[in-house]
Amino acid sequence: MADDIIDSRGRFWSAEIPVPERHFAPDKSVTGRLRLRADGRAQLDLDATIDLTGSSKDAVDRIFTKGDVEGAICGFLIDANKHVRLTDLSGGGGTLGGMGPIFERLIAYRCLVAREPFKPGAEPRFRWLDLPLDGFEEWLERGHITVKSGSRRIKADYAAQRAPQRWQAGDMPIELHRYLDGTGGTEVTEIAWRERSYLRLGAPKADLTLEQAIELSMRIEELLTLMADHDRRLDFGTLRRSRSARPVQFYYARGSRDDAEKLRWDKAWARLDACSDAFGDIVAAWRTAYETYGPGFHLYLGNRRGQALYPEHRFASLIWGLEALHRAMVPPKNNAALLAKVERILAAIKTDRDRKWAERVLPRTSEPPLANRLLDLFSRIDLGIATKELAAFARRCADRRNDVSHFGGRREPGGYDAFLQDIMDLSRAIDLLYHALILQIIGVPEALVRRRFIGGPHSHPACAVLAHVGLHVPEPPP
Repeated sequence: MADDIIDSRGRFWSAEIPVPERHFAPDKSVTGRLRLRADGRAQLDLDATIDLTGSSKDAVDRIFTKGDVEGAICGFLIDANKHVRLTDLSGGGGTLGGMGPIFERLIAYRCLVAREPFKPGAEPRFRWLDLPLDGFEEWLERGHITVKSGSRRIKADYAAQRAPQRWQAGDMPIELHRYLDGTGGTEVTEIAWRERSYLRLGAPKADLTLEQAIELSMRIEELLTLMADHDRRLDFGTLRRSRSARPVQFYYARGSRDDAEKLRWDKAWARLDACSDAFGDIVAAWRTAYETYGPGFHLYLGNRRGQALYPEHRFASLIWGLEALHRAMVPPKNNAALLAKVERILAAIKTDRDRKWAERVLPRTSEPPLANRLLDLFSRIDLGIATKELAAFARRCADRRNDVSHFGGRREPGGYDAFLQDIMDLSRAIDLLYHALILQIIGVPEALVRRRFIGGPHSHPACAVLAHVGLHVPEPPP
């Protein structure tokens, strides 16, 4: 297909089999066709069954039962003149016997592509991860190409980067590389030059496996989603065993997103040039906080991954995320009076079965009401909103969450359109405050967070969303 990243025939074999010297494939290789789709999923159509060393499934099992397949496959793409390594395999069917040809189909959810062959057996590891920033130009800063037009001549100057920008994100070095990419020559009718950039991330401790590289690239992509306020995906990156080693392109199956809308500088919450000094600390804090707060971050990001949700589901997931975030930030405390009360109740229960049930159900810690949790979180964002307004908003959100969770929607029959509009209005306001809270937690400068609501290019629409639900951000002094 036209949108496939790779569509090439080649020879393929079990990754455990060594390739003889001065050969591009071993004797036990099988011919086939590899198609690597735009979503990172690879489909391998083999002209015969393949013998996978170390796999518990033979060809018959793989063809007729499908499911996960152990092992890895290496290959050489004849059309592309490249080597591949396919892992995270799944059976995709095929045929055995009969009057027709024998073939086998396998699906790979992880794929490495390189100019050099992969060593047999051991999973490759890498020192550096390069993530291209195509499409994120307006998040980075203004470009470095200056064009001067005269009556007889047009002159373009490019200030080449002498050295990459460098940061230290805890135990992980980060570099931002810029370079000029384009075509040209003498006596041409058109030219095209473009400044391109990529982030280079060093392995935090030991060298990176492919899975670790994928996880790290996803974390960086999510951080840029928050800072740039755009759901664009990063292009698939490359891995290097050393700085001077040839790059190895990696692909992994992932959902698609609509990147048609261009990222705009004025919509970004925190452009790189506005927080460059703190960027290393922000990345380090993001990696730590992502693990610390878990669903408190995951549930917000899940609402931004391009999946269509019913308004009730989106609203409830935002509230669940805030509730989880507050639990992680403010762990529940033991309450001596509550514990004593529970013990008295348990002692008064005569039946063992009833007592065991009560032990599971009765609370042992003090859990604040949801409205109090929300008020505590929203109050941490210093926007000058009156506490009375924040309290009313938190109470309203808690009531609507109870409507959705316990009644499936509105409590009383009728008025569904008004109910739906109300939770959509609340969701838009929650989204803004939730976003601001996460950025504040990971160390984005407070002035940049406040600028979204006060004095920034998008402050008016943001304040209008809040005002629609009764939250009024004071006007800045003239």
